Amino acid sequence: FLQPRGELDPSGMRITDFSLVTCLYRYFLRQNDIASEVHLHIAEHLVVSAGGTWRMSNGIVFNTAVAHKLRQHELTLLRLPWHLGKAAVWTDCVQLLCDLRFLRARVENRLTELHVEDVQRIIAMLRHAAHHLGETEDREAAKSLQMLADTLGEMETFLMAEKGVLALLPDLVSQQAVNQPDGTAPAMIAASELTFEQPGKVRGGKQRSKQAVRRAEEAKSVRDGLAKYSAAAGVE
Repeated sequence: FLQPRGELDPSGMRITDFSLVTCLYRYFLRQNDIASEVHLHIAEHLVVSAGGTWRMSNGIVFNTAVAHKLRQHELTLLRLPWHLGKAAVWTDCVQLLCDLRFLRARVENRLTELHVEDVQRIIAMLRHAAHHLGETEDREAAKSLQMLADTLGEMETFLMAEKGVLALLPDLVSQQAVNQPDGTAPAMIAASELTFEQPGKVRGGKQRSKQAVRRAEEAKSVRDGLAKYSAAAGVE
């Protein structure tokens, strides 16, 4: 190991490097932490391979251009929420499961039932984690996790009511979501994703309608409100 690098066979170096990494992980991390780290790296790969980004400031994002091609990345659609849950990155996991473009891609690939199952599984995991934190008197963290579970619960209600329609007409995901009761997660997220009249536009000699102005204000308010659930807020 202390020999000059040139005297070691390259394959021997790779084995040595791998062994060192394994030893360091086992020495510094608990077994559960090692598993979480592995799931985290797999999740990151699935995001990037599908053309998405994953940043601390805004979580996992598949922009409009990428979202149209998401259905081509079957492995990402199948496994990403599962790995996020195993890695316990709760905020980003909830954000993804509430992302209507991700939902639409899954519906188009006939994965609606899998989405429902993922939502229900993450809700159960969040409530279990919140209960455990509550017992350790970390009540603020427990409250944050319960809020995430409640948000995902509203998405579950939406899915259970509309999954039949969505399976037949995937393009109606945003429309059906925005028709949900005011203040619920699906309605708020749909309001922030739908495109309204652009500011400053004049159509047929008329200024923007009052409804367009109100909707634009609602969308901005929703985006600001959802920001508190971002990973930047420290709730994971």
